[in-house]
Amino acid sequence: MDGRLFLCTARFLQNNGVDEAAYRSAISRAYYACFIAVRDLVFRVCSPEYRRKAGIKDERGIGHKPLREYYLKNGTTESVKRLRDDLKSLYTSRIDADYNMRQTITKDDAQYAIEEAELVLQSLSMVSEKEIETAVNNYFQAIYPDQEQEQ
Repeated sequence: MDGRLFLCTARFLQNNGVDEAAYRSAISRAYYACFIAVRDLVFRVCSPEYRRKAGIKDERGIGHKPLREYYLKNGTTESVKRLRDDLKSLYTSRIDADYNMRQTITKDDAQYAIEEAELVLQSLSMVSEKEIETAVNNYFQAIYPDQEQEQ
């Protein structure tokens, strides 16, 4: 399944939601649409040798924090940096929606998160796979400096 489909679910919840739980869920689904799309691309472009060394057997082996803070950390282009920063911002919204029950979440908050997710996915579409591959493999090269990248 294409993770981007969660953005449709987020829109449905935001448009048809009748309570705060729906708006919180919309924010969460908006984030997951982006997380899964970026995660799957990172897995696909990461060198098989680096995946093996890191113990990443499939896409599920790539967690939220490593994706946001490590794998895209060594991106050298502005587009990769923007993608990383936008994903971090959306993650913060998701954490508030999922865990901060003292904060009131509104329909407008859900709409903002959906718009933010759309920007993340747009950023992702403007970043070449080669740019992501370079960022990811630069990170792993720093972790495993003796490992040659596969061509």
